[in-house]
Amino acid sequence: MVKLAEKNKALSLRKEGKSYSQIKSAVSVSKSTLSNWLKDYPLSKERIRSLQALSEQRIENFRKTMMRKRQSRLDKIYREEKKK
Repeated sequence: MVKLAEKNKALSLRKEGKSYSQIKSAVSVSKSTLSNWLKDYPLSKERIRSLQALSEQRIENFRKTMMRKRQSRLDKIYREEKKK
């Protein structure tokens, strides 16, 4: 079976502490297939926290959100001052 090699690779990556997204980029299967294969191999809470802290996309989303909030505050102040 072709999928057997992919499943074994996914299992070894999971045992190394990789996330579904990291495994998905190395193994060409869907996330739902990974979920099915890896349901008996959960990550520890500490590993989940470290993956979340290192997530570049999460950090970028936070940065963009903070930028939008700052711009919104500045726009509000500008409009109020312009009315005066």
